[in-house]
Amino acid sequence: MARYEIEDRNEGFVVRGRPHLLDKPGQPEWLIELVYEESRLRREPVEVHLRPYCLEIASSASECQFGFLDYPQLVSKAAEILMRPWNPPLRDRDGPEEDANHLNKVKDWAVQKTAKAINKPVHTAWQRLLAQVDPTVLAVHKKVFAATWNCERASLLSDDALYNERYIVKDIILYRAAAVATLACEVIGAVNESSIEKMQHWRDLFAPVGIGAYHALNTTLTNCPGGIPASLLCDLRKVILPRPIYNRLELIATIIAGDRTADNFSVFAHATAAEIKEAMRRISISIQQSLSSRRSKDIRFVVNYLLDYPEDHHGRIVGLAEKAIRWHGVEGRQMEARKSVRRFGMDRRLMRPPIPLPEVEGIRFLATVADAVNEGEQMEHCIASYCEKAAEGRCYLFHAEYQGEKASLEVSSSGEILQARGPRNCYNKAAQWATQVLGQWGHGLHNENGTQILCSGM
Repeated sequence: MARYEIEDRNEGFVVRGRPHLLDKPGQPEWLIELVYEESRLRREPVEVHLRPYCLEIASSASECQFGFLDYPQLVSKAAEILMRPWNPPLRDRDGPEEDANHLNKVKDWAVQKTAKAINKPVHTAWQRLLAQVDPTVLAVHKKVFAATWNCERASLLSDDALYNERYIVKDIILYRAAAVATLACEVIGAVNESSIEKMQHWRDLFAPVGIGAYHALNTTLTNCPGGIPASLLCDLRKVILPRPIYNRLELIATIIAGDRTADNFSVFAHATAAEIKEAMRRISISIQQSLSSRRSKDIRFVVNYLLDYPEDHHGRIVGLAEKAIRWHGVEGRQMEARKSVRRFGMDRRLMRPPIPLPEVEGIRFLATVADAVNEGEQMEHCIASYCEKAAEGRCYLFHAEYQGEKASLEVSSSGEILQARGPRNCYNKAAQWATQVLGQWGHGLHNENGTQILCSGM
């Protein structure tokens, strides 16, 4: 912290670089400017202001707002502004593009080091400001942060009109689902309604369009379990719950199954947590991969694995797991490949995305039925069964290679990573790496279609 200092103010604080020795009175102005220009030591001060419903960072170039609990974003932004005038020296590279990549990496490194350097005093000043915030406003921010911690902050939180609606504020503090609704109301519901108007009937945001909140949904939202990603909870609007669900594992499995409008949806909707865990255990043994009911991506993989089974099942989920395990074997894979070839032919081209394909070494788009069939044979999984979806543009299929490992991926038309698995449905480094790469690329599909993305593992 030797290079930076904090100046406390009544309703905020300022972060600035410590004065250089040349800033002492009596130094020639031309010498000061010359040294600053050559050494790049000058730092732009950062002002943090306490507002009634948010924190605001101000600099000469811009102003931006943060929630009271968005401390990591706030300190990162402060470091970015402090380092804005600084440019690392160039070094001999292969060309302008390499120079730009080098500069970006060095600058990112410098911003991270600066954020670490100012973290402790800025954190102390931030806590001092939080002590001045209205307790009700701070309680709302805390509830929303806890419910949507991995999402962008809802702009509704900085709207003074929200805090005039005492019943909405009370619901946000009492119900986790209401806290999630502050984010959902910005992307769900009628476009001619304001976020405040939507929040007056926030339970309807989780109901299918035209139906409205119903008993099983109301009871589930009132007793919503923790540990469910906010974006996944928003997908309740794609499901009609046959019963109130209070268990996290049961609710996640039901939402994921309902999202795919599966014929066997009722199997998941009525499965108990113990049965789902037993199904996961059997699938884990079959694919020789550790699966945990604590991880949403593992639950999603198991649900998709079971939903791949093409026949109706009239028993419990454990019985469906046994059928799916047999179907995912060699005979089942070959049968699905033959179906795709008979219907489309090997040369049928799969729908290309509406945006340019990712130009990343190790990522390859599966462009034909033959590509998907060969992928399934080499990777020993059932990717060939997705040819119909891929031919209609409802998903896009990819092959990935990373650090000697291979993976196959299914990306939805809205940019969601639906599945990412290695040989025999294992989860490996290639699947993890490709999920990040194609997840970033999928933002372009999200913007193209204007739909919400749900990021998850396979």
